[in-house]
Amino acid sequence: MIDKKRFFFLPIMEKDKDSIYMTDTNNYAIGKSNVIWIWNKENLSKEKIIEMLNILEKTFLTKNNNTITCRKEIYDEIKKRGDTSNKKELCYLECNHLRKIKLSSGFIDKPNYSDKIMLANWWQDYSKDLSQEINYTDSLKEVENWIEDNTFYVWRENNGKIVCMANYWENEGVAKISYVYTPKEQRNRGYCKSLIHELTKLLMDKGIEPMLYTDYNNISANRAYQSLGYENKEILICFDFNL
Repeated sequence: MIDKKRFFFLPIMEKDKDSIYMTDTNNYAIGKSNVIWIWNKENLSKEKIIEMLNILEKTFLTKNNNTITCRKEIYDEIKKRGDTSNKKELCYLECNHLRKIKLSSGFIDKPNYSDKIMLANWWQDYSKDLSQEINYTDSLKEVENWIEDNTFYVWRENNGKIVCMANYWENEGVAKISYVYTPKEQRNRGYCKSLIHELTKLLMDKGIEPMLYTDYNNISANRAYQSLGYENKEILICFDFNL
């Protein structure tokens, strides 16, 4: 059974007719849409790892520019077969017991269409921080889609001004919180921490299990999430690979 929280995207790929998905049910699964995700049980045998990587090469990999996310033991074997670059360590965090905190002034709210221009600019800034440039038209369209999906939240000051944002994807009772962003002029005021606290509470009250991925090297973000009750459960490796 695939760990549907740690490897959130694999169960989604399984259902998507446009993605590639393969599993031997008991030991591992490989899925590909825009990136490749590999799930495996811990302490997988050497034979099973080789079997998995042979399938990966034959079925999933292109000659260049493959982005892969997997456990470290799989990464260590893959890098023997080609060139790896842009390695990132991702923390997988989940929250089972939300801690009480003192919230910043303001309140959680859903954005509306009058907010979309500001949010589109934020999304462009967020993308630049990740070195993934997006033009304004595409950014605006994405924000409009998020508003329509009803899974997009902001923190508002009491005067109604929005000061940070976050979104979530829900699949089979698990929600991945993502697109967490606060503009530079509003940082270090507790707004983002308050928003994630209230969004986590909202999800848990609905019986939905919250989780998220963070950059392992983003110490301040990881500390903030852990202060809310999120626990770091595993490190996943995301990297580019060329055969």
